[in-house]
Amino acid sequence: MIPTNTFDLNSLKSIADSHRAQLPENNHFGIGELLNKPVFFDWVECRPKENIHFKMFLAGADDGVAMRFFWNSSYERTTLSLFGEFAKNNGVILDIGAHTGAYTLAALACNPESKVLSFEPHFMNFSRLNLNLRGNNYTTNGAYMIGIGERNEILPFSIAPNLSYLTSGGRIGSKDNSIVSNIQAVALDKFLPEGVAREVSLIKIDVEGHEGACLRGMISLISESRPIIFIECIEGESGKDLSSILQNLGYYFCLIDDGSGKIVSVESIEPQMDKAGVLNHLQLNRVAVPNKKILEQVLSYSL
Repeated sequence: MIPTNTFDLNSLKSIADSHRAQLPENNHFGIGELLNKPVFFDWVECRPKENIHFKMFLAGADDGVAMRFFWNSSYERTTLSLFGEFAKNNGVILDIGAHTGAYTLAALACNPESKVLSFEPHFMNFSRLNLNLRGNNYTTNGAYMIGIGERNEILPFSIAPNLSYLTSGGRIGSKDNSIVSNIQAVALDKFLPEGVAREVSLIKIDVEGHEGACLRGMISLISESRPIIFIECIEGESGKDLSSILQNLGYYFCLIDDGSGKIVSVESIEPQMDKAGVLNHLQLNRVAVPNKKILEQVLSYSL
C-alpha cells in the first residue's frame, strides 16, 4: 500500500521495487495500467539491449517511457535496439520529438562520440531531457527547445491539461481540451548549417501526425545525405503523406513489431489497427531506408 501521509521517497521506492520483483522480467503494461502501479522516485536503469545502457529519471509516475523501462523492462525494444545499431556509424543524428530522451540516450550510449541533435518543444519534456543527459554525463549542447516543421514560423502547440505528467501526446496545432501555447518551429533545411546537414546519417521522428511537415522542411537534407529514417505512424492521412514524400525520394519501408521483434518489408506507411479498430501500439514504428543494401540489413536484424 502506498503511504499517503509521508514524502519518504525511500519507502516509496522500496514498495515499487518489491512490487516489481514479483512480476515477470518482461511485460507489456499499457499506460493506464502503469499509472496504477506504485510510484517510484529514482533513476531507472534502461537496457534495451545488452550493449545499450543508460538511465532515465522517474519522479513518481510522470514519464511513460521511464515507467515502461521500470515495469516492462523495455520501451520499443526492437526499434530502439536497431536505432542504436545504426547510431554506431559516424554521422550526425537527429532526434525529432525527443520527449525525455530515450532515443538520444541510446544513440549516445552506442557511440559517445556521435553528434546528436535533439528537438523537443514542450518545456517540461525538454527539462527532463536535459536532466537525463546530465545524469548520464552527456552534454546538453545539442538539445533544442523548438519544433521541426515545413518552414520557420510560430505555431500553436497542444499538451494535456495534466501538467504533472510529461505528456507523450503533445502536438503542433490547437487541440480541444488541451493547454495551447505558441512554439518556434523551424525547417531543418534552413536551420542546420550546410556542413552539418551533409553529415546527417540517422533521423528519428515522433511528432504525433506532424511528420509530413517535418520531412517537407528537410527535402534538401534528405536528398543529399540519404539518412536512415525511423518514423512513427499513428494516422492514416499522415501515413499517406509520408509514403508519398519518401517514395518520391527513392526510399524503401519496413514495419517494426516491438511485441514480436519481427521486421517486415511494406509497400507503404500506414497505421496498424487491431480487429476492433484500435491502434496497435506495438506496431507504431517504421524505418525508411535509401537503398536495397540497407533494406536487407534491416530485414536480417534480430535481437
